[in-house]
Amino acid sequence: MRPRSSGRARYLLRSFTAIPFGLLPHEHIAWIEQGGGQSLWDELYAPFGLKPVMAGNTGVQMGGWFRKEVNSLADLKGLKIRMPGLGGEVMRRLGATPVGLPPGELFQALQSGVLDATEFLGPWSDRAMGFHKVAKSYYTPGFHEPNGTGEAIFNRVALDGLPEELRIIVLEACRAENARSLAESNWENAGSLKLLREEDGVTIKNYPDDVLNALRENAAIVLGELAEKNSISMRIYESNTAARERLAPWSEIAMRRFMEARDGRG
Repeated sequence: MRPRSSGRARYLLRSFTAIPFGLLPHEHIAWIEQGGGQSLWDELYAPFGLKPVMAGNTGVQMGGWFRKEVNSLADLKGLKIRMPGLGGEVMRRLGATPVGLPPGELFQALQSGVLDATEFLGPWSDRAMGFHKVAKSYYTPGFHEPNGTGEAIFNRVALDGLPEELRIIVLEACRAENARSLAESNWENAGSLKLLREEDGVTIKNYPDDVLNALRENAAIVLGELAEKNSISMRIYESNTAARERLAPWSEIAMRRFMEARDGRG
């Protein structure tokens, strides 16, 4: 459950979970814990008497299941896709039609053609939902949600009223769950991806370059428009952007280059 925002950065609440082309899980944690993200999160929720903290992470998402291939921007025109939030708005600006449906209705909607495409989370949950039975094209990257932080929300007065030792235990338990759930998601997603490829006949496809370029350009426009709505939105946006600019070069050198070398691709 998220607090009602009363116009206070309604969509930028998602900055503390994920935004299109935003921070990866390890980068997001660094922003929250080291880059000032937590103080902005606290400020955003303070009018509601709430204290938010990270308490779970589903990791990087996939780009979605498509009944037909996406070969160019033209293939997004009129496409009925379940993609909520900011990602859905970006898709809408490229001519797609975002459709809001609850998880329990997604399989039937995809099977019947009510949806042409859907995203949910990653291979672990998506395989359990059965999407591979009606759509064989599974796209990457999950540009819309590169991070999946969940939150625990506490009554600020109740939390502050706990003995210090107990308050620390509660908050550390949330931090531990954040790490544990990310580890679980990564492990299970890897196993389910193998099954989707080797047993279910699913083909992993990359979004075409022109589609990714257009998604990235429109994501920047959407985020910029939201940031201009009020001062807290702008400060969250600027802080998140600054964190990405600081962390991305290190992720590039430390992770991408190492993976290319490890796998014999560079």
